[in-house]
Amino acid sequence: MANPFGAAAAKAASAPKAKAKKTENIFTVTDPNIVKAIEAFVKASAEVKKYESDKEVCKGQAEPFCRGEFIKTFAEEGRQPETIKFRTPGGSQVTFVVQDRGEKYTVSDEQLSTITAIIGEEKAGKVVLRDLTFEFNNEVLNKDGVMDALGKKIEEMVKAKVLTPKEAEDLLVAKPRTTVKKGTLEDLARLCDNDVDKMEGLMAALGSHVVSYMKS
Repeated sequence: MANPFGAAAAKAASAPKAKAKKTENIFTVTDPNIVKAIEAFVKASAEVKKYESDKEVCKGQAEPFCRGEFIKTFAEEGRQPETIKFRTPGGSQVTFVVQDRGEKYTVSDEQLSTITAIIGEEKAGKVVLRDLTFEFNNEVLNKDGVMDALGKKIEEMVKAKVLTPKEAEDLLVAKPRTTVKKGTLEDLARLCDNDVDKMEGLMAALGSHVVSYMKS
C-alpha cells in the first residue's frame, strides 16, 4: 500500500512553482445592458454596506436590552427560557438566541479567575472540565517504518517490532485542557443564586462558551 505520509512529504518537498506576475486588465464595457447591470450592482453593494452598518448600530442598542430581559426571565423562572421574542407596536419582531458552546474552547487563567470570583471556588470547580488532547510525537512518528504501519493498530506495530512498547506509549503526547462543561448555561440561575447581576457577569466571563445573538 502506498505510504500517504511519504506522498504528502514528497509533494511538500517539491520545488514551489514560480508565481506569475499579476497583471491588471481593465475592459471598457459598452453594451448598455451590461453597463446598467454593473452600475446597479455597484450601487446595490454600497447600499448593502450602509444597511449593514445601520444594522450593527441598531443591534448595539437593542441587543443589551434583550440580553438583560433574557437574564431577568431566567432568574425569575429558575430555568433557561427556551425562546424569547421581542415585538414592537408596529409589528417588527426579533428573537434573542443563546447557545451553549461548552467543551468547545479552552478556558484562560483570567477567565477561570473571573468565574471563581463570581460564583466561588466550589461551584467553579463543577463548571470547568479538565481533559486531555493528543497529538503525534513527531520524533517517534518519523522513525523508519512507523508511517508505513500507521494504518494498523498500535498493538500490531509493537508485534511487528516497528515500535518498542515504550515507543508505542510515547507515540501520543497528551496536553491538558481546561474548558467549560456543557450544560453550564442552563444551570446559570442556580450557580448564581438567581442573582441577575451575577448571572450577567458570569455570562460575560464565559465568553465564547456562551454565544448570544439577535435575529429577525
